Amino acid sequence: MTNFAESFANTSDQALLHVLEFSDQYVPEALEAAKAELERRELSAAQMTTAKEAAHNYEANKTNKLARTQEQIERSNQKAKTFWEKISPWKPGLSSAEQKFKLILLLWAILTANSIYLFFASLQYYNFSHFDNYALVGILSSIINTIIPIVCFFWLFKVQKKGWITLAGLLYLNLIFGFLALINLLRYSFEFDSDPIMGVFAPTTTQVARDLFFLAYNILLLYLLMDTVVRDFFAIKKKDFINSIWVSLLLLGITSLPMLFYIFE
Repeated sequence: MTNFAESFANTSDQALLHVLEFSDQYVPEALEAAKAELERRELSAAQMTTAKEAAHNYEANKTNKLARTQEQIERSNQKAKTFWEKISPWKPGLSSAEQKFKLILLLWAILTANSIYLFFASLQYYNFSHFDNYALVGILSSIINTIIPIVCFFWLFKVQKKGWITLAGLLYLNLIFGFLALINLLRYSFEFDSDPIMGVFAPTTTQVARDLFFLAYNILLLYLLMDTVVRDFFAIKKKDFINSIWVSLLLLGITSLPMLFYIFE
């Protein structure tokens, strides 16, 4: 049980007056102890007035701070709600084109969030005290591979044609390298299975399943992106398909830039 008499012996005048002025916030025992402590201190009228003003100022500041915090929480919740409404494909009253567009947006948002998570998760494997070219290439590649999906998502979110073109270019690359990675993984798996020593390094079923999942995920995204309704929604023309191929090659060049550190080492 709290001994208020001992606690209030070292408490400021302002705090004691706060107990008296805002007694509804305290238990009766605290109120009685505060009264007794003030009587013991025998404060002058001027001291009482000063302490009372300080107590009211403290309460006003606390109330304002709580109000600002609550306002920030409400604003944040409203932003989250608004953001979800903008990307949710299940909002009533949407046309077929908007539903498919928002489904693409939602699926790409998940992949973008996964890229950001992988970037921060990879940081723990870098030794920043001994930062050689291998580590530099690795972290630059991670940064580039994280920034590109974010920019693409921003363009898609704004429903711009360049968002469609960029996403198409990215998906071309993802599919090509996804197939190559899967073939490579399966090839190593068969090779290692025939070697009793190297077999311990063979890719697991989980790795193969993960690669297959992301490959199917990208195929679904590309299928939705190439849907006639979606292309009409973005006003995609024949030249935009060609542009998406050029963007794909440009992105391949950008993601390969860190390799220059190996060349000029």
